[in-house]
Amino acid sequence: MIKLAVFDLDGTLAELGEWIQPENVALLKKLEERGIRVAICSGKPAYYLCGLLRQVGLKQPLIAGENGAVVQSGITLPPKDFWIQPYSEKAKKSIAFLKAEFDRVLPNMWYQPNLVGLTPFPSVEEELDIIQEIIDENKTKLEDIEIYRHVDCFDFMPSGLSKKAGIIRLEEMLGITSEEVVCVGDGVNDYPMFEHAGLALGIRVPEKDLVDMNFLCVNDALRYLISKTEEKYVIDSSENKEFLREMRNELLSFGHNFASPGGSSYYLGIDGTPMKDKNRETWITSRMAHVYSIGALLGHEGSESLADAALEGLKKELYDQANGGWYAGFSADGGIIPTKQCYAHAFVILAATSGLLANRPGAGELLKEALEVYDRFFWDEKDGLARDTWDTEFKNLSDYRGLNANMHSVEAFLAVADVTGNEMYRERAGRIIRHVIGWAKNNEWRIPEHFDSNWNMDLECNKDTPDDQFKPYGATPGHGIEWARLIVQWACSTYESEKDRYSYVESAERLFQRAIADAWNVDGAPGICYTTDWDGRPVVHDRMHWTLAEAINTSAVLYHLTGKAYYATKYYEFMEYLDEKVLDHENKSWFHQLDRKNQVLDTVWPGKPDIYHALQATLIPYSAIDTSIAAAVH
Repeated sequence: MIKLAVFDLDGTLAELGEWIQPENVALLKKLEERGIRVAICSGKPAYYLCGLLRQVGLKQPLIAGENGAVVQSGITLPPKDFWIQPYSEKAKKSIAFLKAEFDRVLPNMWYQPNLVGLTPFPSVEEELDIIQEIIDENKTKLEDIEIYRHVDCFDFMPSGLSKKAGIIRLEEMLGITSEEVVCVGDGVNDYPMFEHAGLALGIRVPEKDLVDMNFLCVNDALRYLISKTEEKYVIDSSENKEFLREMRNELLSFGHNFASPGGSSYYLGIDGTPMKDKNRETWITSRMAHVYSIGALLGHEGSESLADAALEGLKKELYDQANGGWYAGFSADGGIIPTKQCYAHAFVILAATSGLLANRPGAGELLKEALEVYDRFFWDEKDGLARDTWDTEFKNLSDYRGLNANMHSVEAFLAVADVTGNEMYRERAGRIIRHVIGWAKNNEWRIPEHFDSNWNMDLECNKDTPDDQFKPYGATPGHGIEWARLIVQWACSTYESEKDRYSYVESAERLFQRAIADAWNVDGAPGICYTTDWDGRPVVHDRMHWTLAEAINTSAVLYHLTGKAYYATKYYEFMEYLDEKVLDHENKSWFHQLDRKNQVLDTVWPGKPDIYHALQATLIPYSAIDTSIAAAVH
């Protein structure tokens, strides 16, 4: 897979002294949208290339100026990420000697304002030969200098500094290999990068054996590169929509065997076989009721009876007749799992709203009961946040407070508002969201997860058990991504004007971008690390399938809302990673946990417990931004 496309400028992307043609600009943008980073590697100074690229409009351009000697990310000046290749004192003296010789013979010659090399531009063609004579007369003094003669100038570079060296620096910045790089050029100073890159494309290069393919113009090369990308990963393409549709049907078929005789949900194994030695939990049962209610709305065969089975499990088997509310679940031997969890109760609400939309029997009564229990025991009106865990009898409340339960409460509240029209729950969602944004903003947009009963942050919680299933240590980038989507959904459903919802969308973008910068492709392999410390360093490197699902959802939502190519680029990358690493093509489902080398792991999530996150990731990218997913499907 190509991850970096490096283009020479003069004679390649543009003719000498000319702008890049609009049709080629459009193709460069399309490459970027398809997950390929675009770099300009030119003999021109980096600051000159910044000005040029401002007109092009790429979102994440990279620059290697002065034939790779000066490297930077982005086009801001002064640059935030800027690097000059080291070179010897002897080379500096040789360049100074050449400059003095040229000034003596051609005192009015113009020099490109370089930081490293020397680039003289003669005023007439004959002066190129004069410069060549000076070079030939002083060859023994220039052994530490690389010399490139062009049609209008010379480039003099310290030995070891070349476009190849610049590209190696870009590879280090991006964490990629040379096999993932394509270079496009036309001149002698491009030859080192041709030798290095996994794919070398020439533009009218005379020495055709130096390149893999030779084109008459850069437009042809760009179209060739576009053809190398996968349409099915491109957001808004018909191929991507079909890819998601097929996956959705396969997931719904995969999950058919979840229901126990009483309706509570078994964990599913790698091949969809029930794992009867695992607990049957309320939150998983609720998720399966939710997804098969959606399946019923979509017309997937068998979904109605499967939704009914899960809802029956929630109404009877998992419901605590003595104390009200829902047990956390049952162990494999039928024992009650103690405590009453806000997390689980939020999912009961979600399941009931989806069942109601799908016109499933008893869903309305289930929703009424679930809201009454939630409002009585879990919602704290004074704080505008949800409590976390009670004992089974609802007598003793834990001192722990957590944002995971609050996040899924927001999801449930927005569904209730969409399905019933009761806007009190949308207002509650907004109260929680404002708390979360405040905490994240004061913590460099890494969301604290764990709190005490007074909502004081506990940043060291579970430091000794960092991969805890529900309370991992540190920041959870996947939650930052998921919160970003929920914030956008709430803001767009609450505020009609772009001005009113601006700050919320901006916060969502910051959360998403922070999570991606901290955790996506940061440890030598693709994937999103499960957790980081409070400085953004990965702690648990495992890749959980749900984080990828939320990344797909949120990148699509932010792209459709903002139109920014950055999000289309990320969507492409996530889709490609899903297809290559996370999608189980044999069993037609998603692996739930991979290690840092993307090998299947089961230390946190054995088997494939449910299809909730994966199924939603096949729907949310093309659903209404301001509407909860079952309501959008309905």
